[in-house]
Amino acid sequence: MTSISRAIAEVKEDLNKEGSMILVVFSRFLNGLFKLSLGVGIPILIYLVMQLSNLR
Repeated sequence: MTSISRAIAEVKEDLNKEGSMILVVFSRFLNGLFKLSLGVGIPILIYLVMQLSNLR
């Protein structure tokens, strides 16, 4: 078995576990990205709405 094959086998084995470390890290990353997009996106949206309402 090559090192790439072993690495793929390890990833497959980890993904099949109940508390997969890969899934935990990936879900935390997505959760943080979602919170960041909300934290930055909502104020920008409010700012844009306020600026557009001043154009009238």
